[in-house]
Amino acid sequence: MSHPGGIPASIDLLEPPTGDGATQFQQSAPTESAAAQSGLVKHSTKLGLAMQTTRESIQETAQQLIHDLNLKRKSDAALISDFKKDLEEKVTETCKAVDLHMFQCYERNGQIMQEKLQTLFATLERIHKIEQEMEQFKQALGIFYKDIHCQSNK
Repeated sequence: MSHPGGIPASIDLLEPPTGDGATQFQQSAPTESAAAQSGLVKHSTKLGLAMQTTRESIQETAQQLIHDLNLKRKSDAALISDFKKDLEEKVTETCKAVDLHMFQCYERNGQIMQEKLQTLFATLERIHKIEQEMEQFKQALGIFYKDIHCQSNK
């Protein structure tokens, strides 16, 4: 598994190679003295053990660092997951609050608009009645004018 940035999610090292780790010298021809040969073998064995111990120590340290790194990555992933969950909850709560506020505004504005629309329709109805009265007055005035004009011509 790898991280979106291309970084591996975990690093797993293979088991350390097996072997005694000591450098072994093989002699193909006899040397000057057996004591010198014995001292050289003892020295190389000590050196080999020291190198093996150092190599194992470094390998164990590297393995521990990798283990710690993997634990921190898991912890970071859990932290991000918790953060996303908390953020989603907060966004959901905020959306609900905005929805509620919008609904309350719609209710309040709807009542105000209803009152204004009732006033408008009542005013339009009065205008219609006044227009009808004016039409009746105009017709009556026209009849009155004809009567006056007819009487003056006679």
